[in-house]
Amino acid sequence: MRFRRSLIVDSCVGLLVPTALLFSVFLLARGHNNPGGGFAGGLVVGCALVLQYAASGDPRTGWRVPLSGPSFIGAGLTLAAVVTMLPMLEGNLFFDNSKVSVTLPVFDKVTLYSVAGFDLGVELVVIGVVLLLLDTLGTEEVSS
Repeated sequence: MRFRRSLIVDSCVGLLVPTALLFSVFLLARGHNNPGGGFAGGLVVGCALVLQYAASGDPRTGWRVPLSGPSFIGAGLTLAAVVTMLPMLEGNLFFDNSKVSVTLPVFDKVTLYSVAGFDLGVELVVIGVVLLLLDTLGTEEVSS
């Protein structure tokens, strides 16, 4: 059975995927003080990837993600592990919250917390799991 792409679905996906990615960044940035965070942001990105996969019909076409699922999982786990150990360099406990103040040209003084790095690691892991799941579900076994 041949898959026919729809112009309407392609147009809607073209609008919804960037909106979902922007909403994911909002959830990630808001997450350490309010509901949201890395897991919720990762699920939103995962939904956008599933929507893009469903619209394209083939896991190898339509992907705008240059890395594979295991790469995202490895990067996320590494980032989360490093961020949880950074407070120990300051003499604090493992997984304690630490902060760094940075002066940016547009935003002036910005305080970054280690929880934000951990949330980003969690989001990368969730995105990697979704990519791995879609890659696994989208592959076709060749019978000999």
